[in-house]
Amino acid sequence: MAGDAALLVLALVFAAVAGMNDGASVLSMALRAPSVAPGLAVVAIVAAVVMAPFVVGTEVATTLAARLVDFGAETSSGPVLAALAAAVAVVAVLARRGLPTSVALALVGGVVGAGVGYGLPVEPRTIGLVLAVAAASPVVGGVCGWGLARLTVLLSEVSGHAPSPRRVHLAGFGLLAFAYGANGGQKMLAVVTLGLGVREATVAAHAGRSLLAGGAFAVGLLLGLRRVAGSLGTGVMLVRATHAANTEVAAATAVLASTALGVPVSLTQVTTAALVGSGVSERRQIRWGHASRIAAAWVLTLPAALVVGAAGGWVATLSQ
Repeated sequence: MAGDAALLVLALVFAAVAGMNDGASVLSMALRAPSVAPGLAVVAIVAAVVMAPFVVGTEVATTLAARLVDFGAETSSGPVLAALAAAVAVVAVLARRGLPTSVALALVGGVVGAGVGYGLPVEPRTIGLVLAVAAASPVVGGVCGWGLARLTVLLSEVSGHAPSPRRVHLAGFGLLAFAYGANGGQKMLAVVTLGLGVREATVAAHAGRSLLAGGAFAVGLLLGLRRVAGSLGTGVMLVRATHAANTEVAAATAVLASTALGVPVSLTQVTTAALVGSGVSERRQIRWGHASRIAAAWVLTLPAALVVGAAGGWVATLSQ
């Protein structure tokens, strides 16, 4: 019973850590070039986390909870505890250093590592697909950011005036919030589902679970917004409304494409790549040193979570 309670608490902690990391990054462009009130922006992203899985389905949640590792083969809460603990620990350490990293990679690494350490069946083909999409998504985001920036300049030259940055930025933020809810909301739905001890071959959309995840996410978002948003919004380059709008639309495009494949990705990762792509297109000054530190954090996330998860899974076998 105590183990079940600890598992649920850890699942909610994971959702809060996701809010501190990914949620802050989603809102960073809105805060750097505000076209929407901060309070309304927070409400919009939390609402998307809760509601988007009911709109787009739950393929991403099912991938995380059932297709990477067969947790249904083991009734003990040990391997799930190890997986979530590994993901939370790795992301929390990096977040405390002000480095937005990939919650998706941390969760994938923790889940796979715990499964291997505990001796559960893992699915190499699904793992390969997830890692391939994770590697491709920032490239897609960066190319889209570059292309949108060039298109904005071209339209301005042809028409003699640029589209209203405020309107485009407002629409871009709405699209980005929905994209994050569609993908990130499913990550938290999967984690809360596992935290409640539910083992489903297909994770179902569930209002109660989504509300639990959304509440914990909102707490983390409010706690971590200033630190992570500042790191992304001012650390990589100076951001204007046009950059914010291009970045939001480009990142949302890449994330929604990944969601259609049923693969979890990091919106923080994609957003940073899209921002760099937009800046490079306009020959803006990119702070490559800061961008490199963020990239290094992503590179470390997966192997660190794998190792910590495997160690936790092995320890869990000792308590059987």
